[in-house]
Amino acid sequence: PELAQLGVPGVVRIRFFIEKDGRVTGLTILKDSSHPPMDFAARDAILNASPLPPLPKEVGVEREGVIITFYYNVRPPEDS
Repeated sequence: PELAQLGVPGVVRIRFFIEKDGRVTGLTILKDSSHPPMDFAARDAILNASPLPPLPKEVGVEREGVIITFYYNVRPPEDS
């Protein structure tokens, strides 16, 4: 997003599910950046990647939950 290109810092944390067939569902912003364009860009990055590859049969679940954090002009903590 343009704000990130201008050096504005932000962190967005998103939860979503990958369905057995690779579709992304249930996308929720858990922590917004206080800058809606950054939040929308993070959300769109995930939605535009859908469908993802199908879950391997060996996983044995109908869907898998994922939490991902986008860091804009901020270093992730060492323990992440």
